[in-house]
Amino acid sequence: MEGFNRLWVEEAQTVSQHSIDVITPTIREEESEIWFSWNPSSPTDAIDKFLRKRPPEGAIVVRANYLDNPFFPESLREDMEADKTSDYAKYEHVWLGEYQDVSDMQFISREVIKAARDRQSPLPEEPRIMGLDVARFGDDKTVLILRHGHKVRKIWDWSKLDTMQTAAKTAELCDRHTPQALFVDGVGVGGGVVDRLRMLGVKVIDVNAGGRAMRDTRYGNKRAEMWANMRDWLRDVGEIPDHDHLEMELQSPEYRYDNQNRVFLEKKEDMKKRGMPSPDYADALALTFAQPVRQRMQGNRPKKNWHKDYNPLAGV
Repeated sequence: MEGFNRLWVEEAQTVSQHSIDVITPTIREEESEIWFSWNPSSPTDAIDKFLRKRPPEGAIVVRANYLDNPFFPESLREDMEADKTSDYAKYEHVWLGEYQDVSDMQFISREVIKAARDRQSPLPEEPRIMGLDVARFGDDKTVLILRHGHKVRKIWDWSKLDTMQTAAKTAELCDRHTPQALFVDGVGVGGGVVDRLRMLGVKVIDVNAGGRAMRDTRYGNKRAEMWANMRDWLRDVGEIPDHDHLEMELQSPEYRYDNQNRVFLEKKEDMKKRGMPSPDYADALALTFAQPVRQRMQGNRPKKNWHKDYNPLAGV
């Protein structure tokens, strides 16, 4: 579009992916800019996937609400206080810019996630546990999370690494952070990572997310049980960092009951069909709840000099 070097799109949560694809190459003069402003509605909205899921290079994304506005008028403050008192979920969405609840069948509520994000307490004397969710599809991420008792301490993610590289990087991080347990979803491509980690001397617990739950009269499979354990932890004591992807994914899956009244969590494949991203970060955290882990002095260290066998990512 000739003669234009600034475009401001208001209420961008209503903009389709097609419109974004058309707009982006249209404003093409040197040093031109496109500004989007919106109140987030759903993590599946095209603008959220475009600028919050994987922002393009050079994008500047600013999260702001009325608390950041020094000129916030008193007339609007009355409306804000009324919503805060009478409908807190509406207050969080309209005034704080939080996502709306996805559906009535949302497994973990936004309120539970927000409470876990806002908690702060001293570092616990509790086990260090890692969960590794290995990418299955091209646009998925491999995610490794370190949970130290009631705190999520570290989050790593990477993509486009083969099973050997993934195992090497995980083994190096285990050596550095010495977890008491490492849980890996060993179904599919994850099986190769489990095998390689064991060859490198890492003690790994292979988890079959589709397998039988320990409380099999309540949960239809292991994944539903892990997510239920994680939900209870988030509600009661859990502390998570301010991490958009993790928060978005924790509230994304829906659930259902079977004819035996057992809980099943929505499959990743079904989530993608309705436009939801794969919950790679949330699944990695859920893996740390696969089974109870007791504190012990010795961590999960690989054998010495494992990196001489295979280490394409030394120092990462």
